[in-house]
Amino acid sequence: MKFVKVFNNNVALVKDSSNVEWVIMGTGVGFQKKKGDPVDKAVIRRKFVAESSNIRRPLAQILESIKPEILEVSVELIK
Repeated sequence: MKFVKVFNNNVALVKDSSNVEWVIMGTGVGFQKKKGDPVDKAVIRRKFVAESSNIRRPLAQILESIKPEILEVSVELIK
């Protein structure tokens, strides 16, 4: 993990090797850290990953545009 942004000494935004962003918390986790610095995993007490809502929106829009009759027929064909 590498630092992206330090919010304060105890909270920071980081990216892992898969380029997933995490918010991490821990005493002094962001103290004197800069963007790109490696993260000491021993000081992390909690971490949170953001749910990517931009992936789900197009799918929801597509489903909303399908007429219910077509969806019902499609479900019956799949069964």
